[in-house]
Amino acid sequence: MKGRNKTQYESTTADAEAWVALFLAWETQYLYLTKQRTYRNDADEIPTWAKSGQKWWYTHQLLRSGHQVFQRVIKAGHRFTFLDPALKTMQIPATTNGIEGGTNAHMRLMLLHHQGMTEEHQRRAIEWWLYMHSERPDLTRILGSHDPKTVAPVQRSQHTELDPGPVLYDTGLDATEGLWLRSGWGGRG
Repeated sequence: MKGRNKTQYESTTADAEAWVALFLAWETQYLYLTKQRTYRNDADEIPTWAKSGQKWWYTHQLLRSGHQVFQRVIKAGHRFTFLDPALKTMQIPATTNGIEGGTNAHMRLMLLHHQGMTEEHQRRAIEWWLYMHSERPDLTRILGSHDPKTVAPVQRSQHTELDPGPVLYDTGLDATEGLWLRSGWGGRG
């Protein structure tokens, strides 16, 4: 690409191979950090996510998790999928920004606005959202094949709150306070 500047995500297979080589070099030099442990007895501070009976945890947990993600993705061959010549016609983007902002953000917002749904109800809501935003949603076909008798009823909690009884002190208005409109000759008689 002589004489032309690369955009941020424009890469070649040589760039991908160089990135993997750098990752392997990092592993050679720093992999020991992902195996370091902190023991509860020696810790100055116990992380909030550590369980009460936990005797040790990985010192660099976030580093360990990030390394494992990259390791799995590289082994599966998914790190540079957008450079695969067999998939060139699909025009796979180099980032997931379009999914995160275009799809996932809307689904998260929908779940935020409908808090309190059961996990099963949340799954169904997401399925409906995805279906309604698919290329050609066909409601008549979906609703025509829907049989409400086959849908399992939602399991509600059997716990109920006790009746609080009569209110002794409240902020509401009461007829005994003389605040209501009276009819007739109020008090004469």
